[in-house]
Amino acid sequence: MKIEVLVSNATQQVETDWVSAPRQIRGQDQLGCQAPCELTYSQLLPGITNVTDRARYFSFYPWVAWSLDKRFPAANEDRYVELYRRADCLYTLIAAQESKTSGSVRQAEAMIGRLRLLPALDRLTSGTPLRLSDYATQEESDERYFKNRMGGLGQYYVGSLAELGVCAKAPSGPWIKYTEEFGKVLANSFDSVLPSDAFWAAVELDVITIEDLIALKDFSPHLLKDGSDEQDLLLDMFFVRKGYSDRVGNLRGLQRRQTLALILNLADSLSPSNEIWLSEWTFRPIVYSGALSNGVAWDVPPSLVETRKLWSIYERNDLLSCACLIVFAASLNQLRQEASDDFTHYESVESFSEHFAVNANFRGALESLEANTFADLVERVQSSGPSLARWEDPMHEFSLEDQLVADWYAQKKPPHHLIASAILLLASLAGRHADFPSAYGNLLIQAEDLETYPINLVSFHNRSAAWASAPLSDVAKDLIGWCLNTHLTVALRKLWQTRTSSFHIRPAENGLQVIGDIPPPTRTLPRIRQSLRILEDLGALKEHESDPGRLLLTALGKALLEESIV
Repeated sequence: MKIEVLVSNATQQVETDWVSAPRQIRGQDQLGCQAPCELTYSQLLPGITNVTDRARYFSFYPWVAWSLDKRFPAANEDRYVELYRRADCLYTLIAAQESKTSGSVRQAEAMIGRLRLLPALDRLTSGTPLRLSDYATQEESDERYFKNRMGGLGQYYVGSLAELGVCAKAPSGPWIKYTEEFGKVLANSFDSVLPSDAFWAAVELDVITIEDLIALKDFSPHLLKDGSDEQDLLLDMFFVRKGYSDRVGNLRGLQRRQTLALILNLADSLSPSNEIWLSEWTFRPIVYSGALSNGVAWDVPPSLVETRKLWSIYERNDLLSCACLIVFAASLNQLRQEASDDFTHYESVESFSEHFAVNANFRGALESLEANTFADLVERVQSSGPSLARWEDPMHEFSLEDQLVADWYAQKKPPHHLIASAILLLASLAGRHADFPSAYGNLLIQAEDLETYPINLVSFHNRSAAWASAPLSDVAKDLIGWCLNTHLTVALRKLWQTRTSSFHIRPAENGLQVIGDIPPPTRTLPRIRQSLRILEDLGALKEHESDPGRLLLTALGKALLEESIV
């Protein structure tokens, strides 16, 4: 399209085109405040992610790549992908059948494509034939097990396998390459103890029976043989033992070993008769506070003390993040509510935050905190609140966070109540400053890493110092403005970088407008659940016989712990 424009009293033609509106996305981490948490746990558990749940996939996938090279060297790209996808489906079906046979649901958990393949197994049990190709298809289908061309490997595991020096994506095409140094060794160990010929015969035949799945049960991820080369190699890799480091020359996983050892130590410290079970949701407050329960100190070995402190920094940042996301969501709720009730609009974030902070209901909520200034509130929390070790107390910051999230989802508390509660949580964090390493301690997080994430432990410390003598209404005004303006900054940067819009608020001709659904406040997920599952698959943890879900330390786990803390 050509248009004429007047430039310096002369008419010029300019060629232009219509520009479509950016695609609207829901987005994640609306304030960028979760990013420092992710930077932290990625250093503490390298090689394990929030989608790498099962230990044996770390040997299964290099074995599949190695087997395809060995058995089908002339396979073209389409044939390679088809065989790979069938193998991926068959592996999940084997685990699902073994889970049904044993009666343990956990054995089929976190398997690739299980939501499509479990119903397929039910139909097979009732007599309906099952073709792997129906589920391995890449065509749009209700039966397709996975959209990504290379299934669970391409979507979830290839990054971790590359980081660990096991596999790598080929420069072009779908081919996955195993490394000679470690991937091939791991694949050979997998192949040598399993009925590999029968597995690939089933893949090629395509039609699967229950009898086939039962005959292949040893492939199940929870049936890793104790003392096998495969188990030893996986332990070498996850715990960065000499058998791995000598081959790969990769010591970047040393912090992973420390974290896994810390988990095993916690399992050892929790008595089988204790009401507190080992899980992600008990690990978090315990590692934050350094106490098991009821104020009982956690006796952490000296070599793991620093790792425990680094995890406490992560948890501290996550508490800060959750409080700010509550403030953001509650502010959006208030904005939308006022626009709906009486068509009130605000020309800027500052005018809204200033008006909201002096709202009569909000003033009442702030008065319930029984403090005039932020410093008064911090002092009150320090003097009358629970000690750091008493994380089960309702007024402890962990309990305050739980209650805040519950209140948000219950939708029974008004925005002013939620923001006042968030300020109480922030005061609790400010009052604990001396109990934690400064900012990010010895983590490899530099000032430049935080430049694009304005809400972090460093900025919070500076902000809380500036709030000290301020009335709580001024603190509320600044906090609301901080969260809303940070969202605008983060969303604008995302628009520039990705050409997608994640705005939940924007200035308009008639004032600020709330866009789309209000994003719920969420905690970050620090890969602890995946680590627990991996340790269980490896045989370092096991389920209590009479208490399903309760994890106990095994003799192997004890030996790994002792080896790791020397």
